Amino acid sequence: MGSRMFGRGALCALVLTVAIICGQRGSCEGQKGSAKNGDQGSAASKANKSREAEAENLIYARVSKERGFSHPNFPYVLHVESIKGRKLQGIQFMRRDKTGKGYDMVGKASEAELRVDLAHQVILVRMRHGGFFFEDEDTEETAGFSDWRVHEVALPPDWRDLVTKSSRTAGKDEPRVSAKAKAFLAEDLFPSKPREEDRKLRLAFGDNCQELKATIKLVLASRGLVLAADTFNIEEDGRLKFTPCSIALFSAGDGDATAPPITTIRSVSAFLQLDRPINTLWALGDRKIVSVELAGGMRVVLNKQ
Repeated sequence: MGSRMFGRGALCALVLTVAIICGQRGSCEGQKGSAKNGDQGSAASKANKSREAEAENLIYARVSKERGFSHPNFPYVLHVESIKGRKLQGIQFMRRDKTGKGYDMVGKASEAELRVDLAHQVILVRMRHGGFFFEDEDTEETAGFSDWRVHEVALPPDWRDLVTKSSRTAGKDEPRVSAKAKAFLAEDLFPSKPREEDRKLRLAFGDNCQELKATIKLVLASRGLVLAADTFNIEEDGRLKFTPCSIALFSAGDGDATAPPITTIRSVSAFLQLDRPINTLWALGDRKIVSVELAGGMRVVLNKQ
């Protein structure tokens, strides 16, 4: 009896020992596999960064050589006054419209830096001290900024050919810049006289209003609306959230004494509902504002004009 029990105990001990050894081996193999996958991920990340650095060097080389970039197959035209290291100074850029015969947006900045994100196939243009001017058949909008802002430009599949193969006829193929766009580009970035957004903010909120110090100032002339805020975020539902937010609604007459009074709104936050979603704030000029919802639930509907 005792002998049988000993045999069973030994058998159990043997099975347990084998299970522990197998478990240890499996754990070790799992750790080895995890480490191997980590090494592969690290190698892939380094390779991707190397490709991004190569792409950036090619783009900077082209921009440095021609003081800009223009190609008939690329939607943007870029002009640069000077380049210091990775900083582009005194830049102007234009985006071709759908017809290819004009521009629906022009912009400028005192300085900018370019980064390539191959994972998302975009060029990240980091800029400060500048503005945008949007123009189409129905609307004209301006947007200014002082702090650093990032504008995304889609990287075409054939970007390497566009960058490395020079197109000497590119300048001749550039669309005509409208008179209003030229005036915007020629305007000083920070002139001694108030910019349009500052002029309207003073009319609405007073000469020493806090809105003049806001980092985001938008003039939506087609809606008679001026907005000032410090931060913004694109919500999951597509709305734009501005915090804190001040809004002025102008009637015909632009604040003239004979015109109806200007409607002013100050709120800890405001949500702008657009007719179509956007990926960056600077695409706002291509959209229509449907309504503005303020903290607390108040909603202002902007009727189509």
